[in-house]
Amino acid sequence: MTVAELTAILADPVAATDCDAHEVPAVVEFLCRSYPEHAAEALGERGDPAAVPALVAVLEDPDRSHGVEQASWAALEKIGGPDVIAFLDEWVATNPTRSSEATGILGRLRGPTPPPTPAPEVELIGACYGKPVPWAAPYAGKVHPLVIAGPWGSPGVWDWLPDFDINEKWRDDEWTSPMIQLVVCPESAQPKPGGSCGTYTRGDGVKGELIRYRDVLKVRVVVARTGKTLQSTTLLGPKTKCPASSGISLGKEPPWTFLADLVTFEQIDDYATKVSKQPLN
Repeated sequence: MTVAELTAILADPVAATDCDAHEVPAVVEFLCRSYPEHAAEALGERGDPAAVPALVAVLEDPDRSHGVEQASWAALEKIGGPDVIAFLDEWVATNPTRSSEATGILGRLRGPTPPPTPAPEVELIGACYGKPVPWAAPYAGKVHPLVIAGPWGSPGVWDWLPDFDINEKWRDDEWTSPMIQLVVCPESAQPKPGGSCGTYTRGDGVKGELIRYRDVLKVRVVVARTGKTLQSTTLLGPKTKCPASSGISLGKEPPWTFLADLVTFEQIDDYATKVSKQPLN
């Protein structure tokens, strides 16, 4: 039978068949109820999208039999395609209490939801944690495109790419190659004593020594493609003058400490720039 003939049976089995010709009422009822169910099954086997409207009409008919309903759901799943998915989405949205069948078919038609694809920045930051970046370029050539991860306030934590000049080169496609080779991973370390600033007097008259500390930043350079460390260095904050006694708060008891010499963005950017131009080992 053609699709048109099968859909006609779905719409009106009495008009499309001779199911009411039998003399026994019970047989008439059986035939008139079974013909549409068999028609729906046949339409599913055909897999013709032209049958979708007729199958949808069956499901929207409040007087449909359970057998025809189940056969129509099964047929829609076998036919599949965008028209079926659009109907199922609408059915789930408008029939929340009768959506289990449609939801199950949708899940099977669409398949498992793929995991979200990480943003390129997230993948590059992962190199600081030893995770390879498959799309990164191999460490090669005379220029090594790279980015600097941050922040470095907490040891071992990187979760964004700060606004370094060298990071903007990647965001603006200014490297000779758009594929990053290296990731620079700065990490805070224990500050280093930078010498004594002499004797200071607190507001209550207490005198004591003020010791200046220099910021320490350990910097690893990681090959993005492998997640392995290529090299590392330690940056110290530049030496600055001791503060005026009126410009700091002296708490607790002496000796007092003062973290004055912070590693600057320029130091990190300069180091990264040198790495990007260094010859291969």
